[in-house]
Amino acid sequence: MPSNEAERLEAVRALDILGTAPEEHFDAVCRNAQVMFGLPVALVSLVDEERQWFKARCGFDADGTPRGAAFCTYTILSDEVLVIEDALQDVRVCESPLVTGRHGIRFYAGAPLIVRPGIRLGSLCVLDTKPRTFSPEQRQQLRDLARMVVAHLRLHEMTLASVSAHDALQAATTRLRLAQEAAGAGLFDWDLRDDHAHLSPETLRHLGLPEDRSPFITGQEWAATIHPGDLVELRREARRAIATGSTYRAEFRVPLPEGGERWVLGLGRVASDARGRAARISGISLDCTEQRQRRSVRLRLRHRRGLGLGLLVPDARLRAGGASGRPAHLGAPPASGGQGASPPANREPSARRGARVQDRVPPPVQGRRVAMGAGARQGRGP
Repeated sequence: MPSNEAERLEAVRALDILGTAPEEHFDAVCRNAQVMFGLPVALVSLVDEERQWFKARCGFDADGTPRGAAFCTYTILSDEVLVIEDALQDVRVCESPLVTGRHGIRFYAGAPLIVRPGIRLGSLCVLDTKPRTFSPEQRQQLRDLARMVVAHLRLHEMTLASVSAHDALQAATTRLRLAQEAAGAGLFDWDLRDDHAHLSPETLRHLGLPEDRSPFITGQEWAATIHPGDLVELRREARRAIATGSTYRAEFRVPLPEGGERWVLGLGRVASDARGRAARISGISLDCTEQRQRRSVRLRLRHRRGLGLGLLVPDARLRAGGASGRPAHLGAPPASGGQGASPPANREPSARRGARVQDRVPPPVQGRRVAMGAGARQGRGP
């Protein structure tokens, strides 16, 4: 048993290759070994806790054997090629079922599959039913073929890692897409060098484009989705961000095929190439239509409240009357018999009362009313 058996077994399991289907490049190495040495059997063997399993085999009808019967159990103990010229005369294997059973193995030569120093996963071996010798040149040739098997094992490992990375990327992409859908955010990556962009499905939707269309779009196609009245400002903002290397931020309208328009907020950062030149703008898009609508409603309400406050504050300068025809000096009682009347003795003059009321109004609002009062005095409406 190798002294680092636990580490070796971990490397075997990490390959995730045991029990996989035959592969042509492993089979080809076996065929070459069979022909090169003129022997009836060639095997690519991998050894786990309890058995040896053949990834490739030529001239052998079993896909593996118990580890206790395997010649390769001894091959993985060293970096050297193991040669057993006559198995019946070797105490290590003379009682193996491979020797005493129907296969009748007599000769064995195996080169370990060394994936890194001290880690030997199995062997490339050749066998015969008759005793024979194996020259130093043949040992070197077998070692070279074993290196080819190791190269194929590394390729398998890289493919496995690529698949795992692809699966991880797919999972991450799915999670990102779900987060985008929940937040209503899309992604864009605008390559400034060829004026092409890659848009996520959510960004395509923001621009009024089908979500299942190609995610790649030219700058001209992108501009065609935007309200013409916003293009100048949007391009000006892009030039500013590129020139300063700062954050790109723009709100623009997108006319919709079914009518109406959508407001979109684009936020991005400029990335530079190795020479420090602006290469791309990557960022997110958000549908900000509702926010714009709420903002507009708030502004209208604020404006109306301002107008209402201005008309209700008494001001001696509004005696000329408002649009309703009533005296603007609301503190004065209506005239009786067509004649004016003096204020009652127990009430202060309305101008003074108006002044006191106006004293309680915050200064910015007072200023607005004074201006409106002046306008009324000149014959203009609020």
